[in-house]
Amino acid sequence: GSNFAGIAFPFVAAKAMLGVSHHLNGNLAEAHATLVAVRDAPIDANAMVNFYGFHRDAEVLIARTLWLQGFPDQAAQAAHNANRIVERKDPVTACLCLMWGVSVHYLRGDWVTTEDYIERILRLASEHALLPFRWFALALRGVLQRQRGEPAGMSNLREYLQRLREGRYDIYTPWLTCCLAEGLAAGDRVDQALSLLNEFNPNPGSRSDCYMPEFLRVRGAVLAQAGDV
Repeated sequence: GSNFAGIAFPFVAAKAMLGVSHHLNGNLAEAHATLVAVRDAPIDANAMVNFYGFHRDAEVLIARTLWLQGFPDQAAQAAHNANRIVERKDPVTACLCLMWGVSVHYLRGDWVTTEDYIERILRLASEHALLPFRWFALALRGVLQRQRGEPAGMSNLREYLQRLREGRYDIYTPWLTCCLAEGLAAGDRVDQALSLLNEFNPNPGSRSDCYMPEFLRVRGAVLAQAGDV
C-alpha cells in the first residue's frame, strides 16, 4: 500500500548506495547481490525513483559488476537493457548511467557504442553545465583518439584528466591514469609512464578497490617493457 511505498523508496535508495559502495571497493559478489535486489525491489510506480543520482534501475552498474566478475556476455546484455531506460531520467542520473555504461562498451572493444555514449554525455553535460561529467567524456574521447593515432588524443586525455583531479572528481581518475600510462608507454615514454603510475599510487599493496587489478596489469606491462621482469 501507500505506507509501504513511502518506506520502500528511502530503503531502496540506501540499498542502491550500498551497492555502489560495494562495487567501488571491489566487493563484487556483494555488489551484484545488492544491486539485483535494488533492481527487483517492489515499489509503488508513483514513488520517486531517483535520489541524488542513485536510482532504482541498477542495471547499468550491474553490467559493470558482471564485466569485472568475468561475465562479458551477461555484462553486454545488462548494458543493453540499461540503455533503453537511461534517457528517461533526470540529467544528473542519466549522465551517471551513461558514464558507468560506457566503460563496459569500451572494455568490450565496442568503439561505435562508446563514441555514441560519449556524445550523449557531452550533450547532456553541456546543456546542464555538469562540468566534471563533460571532462570525463572529453578524457575518454582522448583515449579513443590516441587509439586511432590522432595527435590530439594524448594531450586531450592529459588535459581533462588533470581537470578531473583539480576538481576532485576522482572516481574515474584511476582508470584514466592507466589509459594515460599505456599511451605514454606505447609512445616509448616508459620512464614517464612509470613515474606517472608511481606518483599516482607508490604502494599498490596499500589499497584495494575495483580499479586495482587494472592498475597492477598496466604497471606490470610497463615494467616488463622497461626490462624489469
